[in-house]
Amino acid sequence: MLFIGLNYLKGHSPLQRYNTFYAVFADVDNLSTGDNVLYRGYKVGNIQNLSFDPQSGRIIVEFEAFRDIPIPEDSKATVANLDLLGTKGLVIVAGHSDKLAQDKDTLQDSVAISLIDRAGREFAPVLAHIDSLV
Repeated sequence: MLFIGLNYLKGHSPLQRYNTFYAVFADVDNLSTGDNVLYRGYKVGNIQNLSFDPQSGRIIVEFEAFRDIPIPEDSKATVANLDLLGTKGLVIVAGHSDKLAQDKDTLQDSVAISLIDRAGREFAPVLAHIDSLV
């Protein structure tokens, strides 16, 4: 009973069934166990474990997603800021395959552009123009 209660407090429903997936990253940007996993903006699970692979020098992220969510096998996992305060999470970017990812599959990784980086890229031409005027 204690085990069920602790999992519930961590956001893990005892009545929901999950698939476990993996993604491998060069940098997880302060991602932590328990952080949210989103699919199309909907919370579908949590990060379960992070481990370092000494052979490749990369970080293996183990995460769960609701079993009834159809995730195409060519979907990509991305570490991202979920809000302006810098809350980290894993975002699954849907692929286009008709075949679905199965329990224990490894999703491809991709690099997310943070809001601050994106804003910097958007305003770079404007700043260059202002510098040329001054």
